[in-house]
Amino acid sequence: MDDRAPDFLVEYRSTLVAGEKVPLHLEIFAPDVRSVGTVLFFHSGGFMGGSYRAGRKLARDAVAQDLTFVSVEYRLKAKLDALTSDWAPQVLERQASSPKAFKLARRFSTAPALAATEDGLAALRWIEENRLQYGLGAARQAILGISAGGIVAANMSFLAPAMGVARPPVSAVSILSGALPNLSLCDLSRGPALQWLHGRGDERVSVNSAIAVADEAEGRAPPTDMRVFETKQHGVWLYRRRGLPGSSQAKRRSEFWTFLRDNIALDEL
Repeated sequence: MDDRAPDFLVEYRSTLVAGEKVPLHLEIFAPDVRSVGTVLFFHSGGFMGGSYRAGRKLARDAVAQDLTFVSVEYRLKAKLDALTSDWAPQVLERQASSPKAFKLARRFSTAPALAATEDGLAALRWIEENRLQYGLGAARQAILGISAGGIVAANMSFLAPAMGVARPPVSAVSILSGALPNLSLCDLSRGPALQWLHGRGDERVSVNSAIAVADEAEGRAPPTDMRVFETKQHGVWLYRRRGLPGSSQAKRRSEFWTFLRDNIALDEL
């Protein structure tokens, strides 16, 4: 089956990239029936590459679950002078004191990650302001991120209080092979429902952060679904037929989408 083409391509903000003003876009995929919620997707690529168009196979599954799927284009290879928010310098300073076990490569934990987080928050604001026009349905959203995109999802969902901004209206967040590089700054107690999928032998992003979050989140308020697979694979496992013992592709995909759908608050318009 071919990947689904977007129903809408919209510009949600413009910003400076290498001194040049460029637009950033959202691809919006809408179900045929009334949407029960919106999923924002952040792609992988180490903040150096990748494309928001990589979400089209996921979009196909999302709309089958009556979810609106929004794939977010964010800045890549961002430098310190590209940061525009007041909170970014404070986070950069405070994260230097994070436990060593949770520190990632600089491109994951400093300017590029925070620039992508700025863009993600801007995308959420755009959705809040335009959701009725585009039939985005429920007022609350879920966030899905893979690898670097998972770091954006985590920052938006759990680092917001430390950034001095209001916690976004997010009901659920699913992180595939991502991390919380600022674990000591994150507030897990009042966050969204959290799903974390990670390979125990992942050589690109250590599983240590996922395990520590699982320990912190146990018995806390948000529903939590932590899956640590006995594999070295990194990235999208939903469409891989082999390599994850005891977990079929169909089962992984079903459980993944059920978690997101069930944890999105179905607010009435």
